[in-house]
Amino acid sequence: MESKMFTLAISANKKAFTLVELLVVIAIIGILIALLLPAVQSAREAGRRLQCENNLKQMGLAAQNHLATQKTFPSGGWGWHWVGDPDRGYGLQQPGGWTYSVLGFMDGKNIRELARGLPLGVGPGKKYYALAQMQLNTTAVFVCPSRRGLTIGPIGDNALYNVDTTMSAIWGAARSDYAANGGTAPPDIDGGPMQGSDANASYNIPGYLQGGTLPNWKLNNGPVYTCSTITTRKIPDGLSKTYLFGEKSLQPQQYDPIFYAVDRGKRNYGDDQSLYQGYDYDTIRWGGNTTTIAGANVTTYLPVHDENHSEDLNRWAVVNFGSAHASGCQFVMCDGSVQKIAYTVSPLIHWKLSNRADGQTVSLP
Repeated sequence: MESKMFTLAISANKKAFTLVELLVVIAIIGILIALLLPAVQSAREAGRRLQCENNLKQMGLAAQNHLATQKTFPSGGWGWHWVGDPDRGYGLQQPGGWTYSVLGFMDGKNIRELARGLPLGVGPGKKYYALAQMQLNTTAVFVCPSRRGLTIGPIGDNALYNVDTTMSAIWGAARSDYAANGGTAPPDIDGGPMQGSDANASYNIPGYLQGGTLPNWKLNNGPVYTCSTITTRKIPDGLSKTYLFGEKSLQPQQYDPIFYAVDRGKRNYGDDQSLYQGYDYDTIRWGGNTTTIAGANVTTYLPVHDENHSEDLNRWAVVNFGSAHASGCQFVMCDGSVQKIAYTVSPLIHWKLSNRADGQTVSLP
């Protein structure tokens, strides 16, 4: 009996939390979360930025391996009418862009080889059908984790000469968050040689280039452009002082291309095609639009931080390098080193780092 009475006495003396005390505890927890959240988000972004840097390192290493075996840096390809073809090798005869050329030197060789040995034509078992399938495949190396994941979207223009366009219209194509350095000459955006040129294994690319279609072709001074075959000797300014690849600009509202790619009034011309297509805004960016530094219009070519421009969905910064990272835009140089360039970089320094043969003295900022 005494034992039971003691237990009851203890139970009667226990106190529960009052409503005010509970609200105070919740408020304190909320304050702590609010204080910790920016630090957590900052740590996560730092990790994503490091992954983006690692992507560029891998692309730079692949380019160095390409240089070692092919004796040139990856080519910019024929033009936006064409995607990569595994049976056409590298250099002048390869219609696909630089992203397609580096696939064979990184974790992407299986993608590059999808259409190997198939006969030209549309439909299952034919090359153009396989190349349509290829456009759906990519690797995480081509995507900045601060921006988006592996992204597939409709193709903005189906005038593709070596792709089963019926299938590509249904399936779409993967995108890239990186672009090669086209230099500081006025961009020559051209679709490439006429349809059917791929039927000739030794198609006369020099004849096409000299035919007047690309008036600024001889002025190109970046390491990657239409049908480029740039060796280290053609970069006299120094491999460590010339951009090779960098992050490309993009509006956050267009990170997912499915909403804008097929609407000509809304799609972004710098992110509406396959990452494996030839020379175009999707895979090439520039640091200026003049071949000489005197009077160069360089300010509008500075790297930019991603931001929305609803009044200019098509063309805002489609020629610029740019990034989702607040601290700056990342580049891999021609020697394989990675550099972060601030958005406030001097326009002339950015111009010099984009031009492989300007003869100007430049120090990395």
